[in-house]
Amino acid sequence: INRVLELLEILQRCPEIQPSKLAALQRILQSDICGMIREVYEYIYTTVDIIGSEEVIVVLLYYGFHTNIMF
Repeated sequence: INRVLELLEILQRCPEIQPSKLAALQRILQSDICGMIREVYEYIYTTVDIIGSEEVIVVLLYYGFHTNIMF
């Protein structure tokens, strides 16, 4: 998240991109709810034993988080 925020700050200096949209995205990424969601994903990612590539694990976590199904 921190790296994304750094990149957003750089992009806000580009005249081709609407700074208001980037600022809105930045506020969302810095919000408490986004931080809580990230913490849940990190907790599940480090505690659930799923065998597979990182992409498979992320998809499974996403699916489980959005359907309230936990492994």
